[in-house]
Amino acid sequence: ISSANGTAAAAGGGAWEVISSQTVSSGVSSVSIGGITGYDNYKILISGLEMANNSGEFRMRFSTDNGATEQSAGNHSYAYQYGEGGGTFGSVKFATADRVWLGSDFTSGGSYEISLSNLGSSSVYSSGYVNSSTYQVTGHTRFFTGAFHQRIAQTVNGVLFHVNTNNINAGTFTLYGIKNS
Repeated sequence: ISSANGTAAAAGGGAWEVISSQTVSSGVSSVSIGGITGYDNYKILISGLEMANNSGEFRMRFSTDNGATEQSAGNHSYAYQYGEGGGTFGSVKFATADRVWLGSDFTSGGSYEISLSNLGSSSVYSSGYVNSSTYQVTGHTRFFTGAFHQRIAQTVNGVLFHVNTNNINAGTFTLYGIKNS
Protein backbone atom coordinates (compact mmCIF):
# COMPACT_ATOMS: atom_id res chain seq x y z
CA ILE A 1 0.00 0.00 0.00
CA SER A 2 1.37 3.44 -0.90
CA SER A 3 0.66 6.77 0.71
CA ALA A 4 -0.23 9.90 -1.28
CA ASN A 5 3.41 11.09 -1.37
CA GLY A 6 4.72 7.81 -2.77
CA THR A 7 6.32 6.45 0.40
CA ALA A 8 5.49 3.04 1.76
CA ALA A 9 2.66 2.89 4.25
CA ALA A 10 1.95 0.16 6.81
CA ALA A 11 -0.32 -2.65 5.65
CA GLY A 12 -3.82 -2.33 7.06
CA GLY A 13 -6.77 -4.65 7.51
CA GLY A 14 -7.12 -7.28 4.83
CA ALA A 15 -3.42 -7.37 3.94
CA TRP A 16 -1.98 -10.85 3.40
CA GLU A 17 1.24 -11.67 5.25
CA VAL A 18 3.32 -14.71 4.30
CA ILE A 19 3.72 -17.03 7.27
CA SER A 20 5.44 -19.91 5.48
CA SER A 21 6.01 -21.43 2.06
CA GLN A 22 7.30 -24.79 0.96
CA THR A 23 7.92 -26.29 -2.45
CA VAL A 24 7.70 -30.00 -3.23
CA SER A 25 9.95 -31.09 -6.10
CA SER A 26 9.96 -34.88 -5.65
CA GLY A 27 7.46 -37.42 -4.35
CA VAL A 28 6.33 -37.01 -0.74
CA SER A 29 3.50 -38.78 1.07
CA SER A 30 2.21 -35.59 2.72
CA VAL A 31 2.75 -31.86 3.15
CA SER A 32 2.42 -30.47 6.66
CA ILE A 33 1.78 -26.81 7.45
CA GLY A 34 2.13 -25.79 11.08
CA GLY A 35 2.42 -22.50 12.92
CA ILE A 36 -1.12 -21.43 12.12
CA THR A 37 -1.50 -18.97 15.00
CA GLY A 38 -1.83 -15.23 15.53
CA TYR A 39 -4.56 -14.39 12.98
CA ASP A 40 -8.32 -14.85 12.77
CA ASN A 41 -8.29 -15.78 9.07
CA TYR A 42 -5.80 -17.54 6.79
CA LYS A 43 -5.28 -18.38 3.13
CA ILE A 44 -3.36 -21.30 1.70
CA LEU A 45 -2.43 -20.98 -1.96
CA ILE A 46 -1.27 -24.11 -3.75
CA SER A 47 0.22 -23.85 -7.23
CA GLY A 48 1.73 -26.38 -9.62
CA LEU A 49 0.26 -29.32 -7.73
CA GLU A 50 1.07 -32.70 -9.28
CA MET A 51 0.09 -36.20 -8.13
CA ALA A 52 2.31 -39.22 -8.79
CA ASN A 53 -0.31 -40.79 -11.06
CA ASN A 54 -3.76 -39.93 -12.33
CA SER A 55 -5.83 -41.57 -9.63
CA GLY A 56 -6.41 -40.76 -6.02
CA GLU A 57 -8.01 -38.15 -3.82
CA PHE A 58 -6.25 -34.96 -2.78
CA ARG A 59 -7.14 -34.53 0.91
CA MET A 60 -6.64 -32.17 3.86
CA ARG A 61 -6.95 -32.82 7.58
CA PHE A 62 -6.78 -30.44 10.54
CA SER A 63 -4.06 -30.77 13.20
CA THR A 64 -3.80 -29.63 16.82
CA ASP A 65 -0.02 -30.14 17.10
CA ASN A 66 1.38 -27.88 14.34
CA GLY A 67 0.88 -30.45 11.61
CA ALA A 68 2.75 -33.32 13.27
CA THR A 69 -0.35 -35.54 13.34
CA GLU A 70 -3.76 -35.22 11.75
CA GLN A 71 -7.30 -35.35 13.08
CA SER A 72 -9.55 -38.07 11.69
CA ALA A 73 -12.25 -40.30 13.21
CA GLY A 74 -15.16 -38.57 11.48
CA ASN A 75 -14.17 -35.07 12.60
CA HIS A 76 -14.73 -33.38 9.21
CA SER A 77 -17.73 -32.39 7.11
CA TYR A 78 -17.81 -30.93 3.58
CA ALA A 79 -19.99 -30.05 0.58
CA TYR A 80 -18.67 -29.19 -2.90
CA GLN A 81 -19.76 -28.60 -6.45
CA TYR A 82 -17.60 -29.27 -9.47
CA GLY A 83 -17.73 -28.88 -13.21
CA GLU A 84 -15.61 -30.26 -16.02
CA GLY A 85 -14.88 -28.84 -19.45
CA GLY A 86 -16.37 -31.98 -21.01
CA GLY A 87 -19.80 -31.10 -19.63
CA THR A 88 -19.85 -33.10 -16.40
CA PHE A 89 -21.22 -31.32 -13.33
CA GLY A 90 -21.90 -32.71 -9.89
CA SER A 91 -21.63 -32.45 -6.15
CA VAL A 92 -19.89 -34.29 -3.33
CA LYS A 93 -20.95 -34.10 0.30
CA PHE A 94 -20.29 -35.85 3.58
CA ALA A 95 -21.71 -34.98 7.00
CA THR A 96 -19.17 -37.15 8.82
CA ALA A 97 -15.82 -37.74 7.11
CA ASP A 98 -12.28 -38.63 8.15
CA ARG A 99 -10.84 -35.92 5.86
CA VAL A 100 -11.64 -32.86 3.75
CA TRP A 101 -11.78 -34.03 0.13
CA LEU A 102 -10.20 -31.53 -2.29
CA GLY A 103 -10.58 -33.28 -5.65
CA SER A 104 -9.38 -36.36 -7.49
CA ASP A 105 -8.01 -37.92 -10.67
CA PHE A 106 -5.60 -35.28 -11.93
CA THR A 107 -1.88 -35.41 -12.52
CA SER A 108 -0.79 -31.82 -13.08
CA GLY A 109 -1.80 -28.20 -13.11
CA GLY A 110 -3.57 -28.12 -9.77
CA SER A 111 -4.08 -24.70 -8.23
CA TYR A 112 -6.03 -24.08 -5.03
CA GLU A 113 -7.11 -21.15 -2.87
CA ILE A 114 -8.17 -22.35 0.56
CA SER A 115 -9.60 -19.95 3.17
CA LEU A 116 -9.54 -20.93 6.85
CA SER A 117 -11.37 -19.35 9.82
CA ASN A 118 -11.85 -19.97 13.54
CA LEU A 119 -8.74 -22.12 13.85
CA GLY A 120 -7.48 -20.50 17.06
CA SER A 121 -10.69 -20.99 19.04
CA SER A 122 -11.57 -23.99 21.16
CA SER A 123 -15.21 -22.85 21.41
CA VAL A 124 -16.22 -22.75 17.70
CA TYR A 125 -15.75 -25.10 14.76
CA SER A 126 -12.79 -24.48 12.46
CA SER A 127 -14.10 -23.91 8.95
CA GLY A 128 -13.21 -22.83 5.46
CA TYR A 129 -13.89 -22.87 1.77
CA VAL A 130 -11.94 -23.82 -1.33
CA ASN A 131 -11.77 -22.85 -4.98
CA SER A 132 -9.61 -24.82 -7.38
CA SER A 133 -8.73 -25.56 -10.96
CA THR A 134 -7.15 -28.83 -12.11
CA TYR A 135 -6.36 -30.56 -15.38
CA GLN A 136 -8.17 -33.90 -15.39
CA VAL A 137 -7.07 -37.23 -16.86
CA THR A 138 -10.00 -36.85 -19.28
CA GLY A 139 -8.18 -33.93 -20.90
CA HIS A 140 -10.52 -31.31 -19.46
CA THR A 141 -10.21 -28.54 -16.93
CA ARG A 142 -12.22 -29.04 -13.72
CA PHE A 143 -13.30 -26.40 -11.25
CA PHE A 144 -14.05 -27.31 -7.68
CA THR A 145 -15.68 -25.05 -5.09
CA GLY A 146 -17.18 -25.67 -1.67
CA ALA A 147 -17.04 -25.44 2.09
CA PHE A 148 -15.86 -27.58 4.99
CA HIS A 149 -15.61 -27.58 8.77
CA GLN A 150 -14.25 -29.60 11.63
CA ARG A 151 -17.09 -31.22 13.56
CA ILE A 152 -15.54 -30.66 16.98
CA ALA A 153 -14.56 -27.35 18.56
CA GLN A 154 -10.85 -27.33 19.33
CA THR A 155 -7.83 -25.14 18.71
CA VAL A 156 -6.32 -26.00 15.31
CA ASN A 157 -2.77 -24.85 14.49
CA GLY A 158 -1.86 -26.93 11.46
CA VAL A 159 -3.11 -28.81 8.41
CA LEU A 160 -1.82 -31.80 6.47
CA PHE A 161 -2.31 -32.49 2.76
CA HIS A 162 -1.94 -35.93 1.18
CA VAL A 163 -3.17 -38.18 -1.62
CA ASN A 164 -4.84 -41.40 -0.52
CA THR A 165 -3.22 -43.73 -3.08
CA ASN A 166 0.09 -42.15 -4.06
CA ASN A 167 2.47 -39.24 -3.55
CA ILE A 168 2.44 -35.51 -4.11
CA ASN A 169 5.15 -35.02 -6.75
CA ALA A 170 5.25 -31.22 -6.99
CA GLY A 171 3.65 -28.01 -5.82
CA THR A 172 4.18 -24.85 -3.83
CA PHE A 173 2.16 -24.46 -0.62
CA THR A 174 2.06 -20.92 0.81
CA LEU A 175 0.32 -19.97 4.08
CA TYR A 176 -0.85 -16.39 4.58
CA GLY A 177 -2.26 -14.67 7.65
CA ILE A 178 -4.93 -12.05 6.94
CA LYS A 179 -4.42 -8.87 8.98
CA ASN A 180 -7.41 -7.53 10.91
CA SER A 181 -6.21 -3.92 11.07
